Amino acid sequence: MFAEQANALENQLRSQRNVFNQPFEEPLRALRDAAQQMRATAEKDAEGLILNPFRAGDPLSDAEGPELFRGRETAVGHIEEILSDATRSASLQLLAPRRAGKTSLLKMLPRLLPDTICVFFDLQAHPVATTGAFWGKLAEQARIQAKLDRRAELPPLPDGPPMEAASRWLEMLDQLPGGRRVLIAIDEFERLQDLFPGSRQEFLQLMGLFRATIQHRRGVRLLVSGSAPFDELDGVWDDHFISARQIKLPFLEREASVGLLSQPAPEFPSGVIPIEVAEEVYRRTGGQPFLLQVFGSLLVGRLNDEKRQVARVDDVQAVEGRAIEWAETYFRDAYRSAPAPAREALARLIQGQTANPTPLARRWLTQRYLLTPDERLSIPLFGAWIEHHALV
Repeated sequence: MFAEQANALENQLRSQRNVFNQPFEEPLRALRDAAQQMRATAEKDAEGLILNPFRAGDPLSDAEGPELFRGRETAVGHIEEILSDATRSASLQLLAPRRAGKTSLLKMLPRLLPDTICVFFDLQAHPVATTGAFWGKLAEQARIQAKLDRRAELPPLPDGPPMEAASRWLEMLDQLPGGRRVLIAIDEFERLQDLFPGSRQEFLQLMGLFRATIQHRRGVRLLVSGSAPFDELDGVWDDHFISARQIKLPFLEREASVGLLSQPAPEFPSGVIPIEVAEEVYRRTGGQPFLLQVFGSLLVGRLNDEKRQVARVDDVQAVEGRAIEWAETYFRDAYRSAPAPAREALARLIQGQTANPTPLARRWLTQRYLLTPDERLSIPLFGAWIEHHALV
C-alpha cells in the first residue's frame, strides 16, 4: 500500500515538475527505496514461519476465525428447534462459564441461522444508565446488524416514554413482512439489574415487558446469555423468563479439541501439531476453548522462534508457564467467584485428596465444568495456577 502511494506521488511530481516541488523528488525516492528494502527483509525473515491461526481471547465470528468454531452443533440445533416452533412461547438461556465460547456462538448465529434476523447486544460493550438508553441502543444495534447481515430494514424505536416505545417497537418486529423471525440475544444478562440501582420498579417493568414478549410474540424470541443459572440469581428471572429453555455450552470434547489443535484452518500445514501433542494439551485443559486457543498460539510461536516445523509433547510443558500467565484473569475470576465450600473442595483435589464436596460445592463446580463425573479437577492447569499462587 505504501509503495503504491509513493509511486503515485512520485509520478505526480514528475508530471508537474517545477521549482517548488523539485526538492521533494530525491527524499521521496529515498523513502520509497527504504520501504522496499524493509519489505524485502521482512519477507526473507518470514520464510519458513508458520502462520498462527489461533485467536486466544478474541470472540469468533463469521468474519473473523469462523474455521475455529468447533463442537457446538448440539447447541445450535437446540436454538434452531426452539425458534422454528411457532406454536408455543419460549425463551432461551445460553449458559456457560466465562471464556467458554458464549459470545463466539452468538456472533456466529447469523451464519448458522440464515432464516433469522439475529440481534447481538453485549451489555458489557454497550453500557447504559437508563431504561431509555437501553432500548435506544438496542434498537440502533438491531437496525445496524439487520442491514449488514440480512440487508433488511428494521423500524426505529418510536418516540414516547421508554417502556411504551419499546413495547410498540417489539410489536413492529413481530409483524415484519414475510413473517421473518427476530432473535434478540442479550449477552452478560446478569448486568441488566445494575441498570436500575435505585429503582426496583423500573427493573420490574423491564422484566414485565420481557415476559409479555415471551408470552405473546411468536416472531420475536429472547435469548439471554451468561455464566450463572437463574436459580443462583434474583428469583425475578425465573418468574419472568417463563418457559426458558436452558442451553449449556460445555467444554469441547476430546475429538473436537484434538481436531482444532491439529488442523485449525484448511491452510494450516498438516503435522505441525501432532495428535499426541494435541492430546496432551487436551489433558491439561480439559477442552476449555480459551485455553486450547492459548496453547495452540503459544506452540506455533515456539516453533517459529526455534525455526522448527513440528511440535513435541515436551513443548506443551515448556509453554505451560506462559499459558498460566495468559489465563491469569480467567483463573482469578473463577477462583474468586467460587463459594468457600467449592474452594475447599478444590484445595483437597490439588493436594491429592478426595474432593468430598458439599452439595452446594458439587453443584457450583459441576455447573462450571470444573469437576468431572468421577470428581476430579477437569482443568489440571487451573490446579497449577492455584498452586502457583500458594492458595492451598
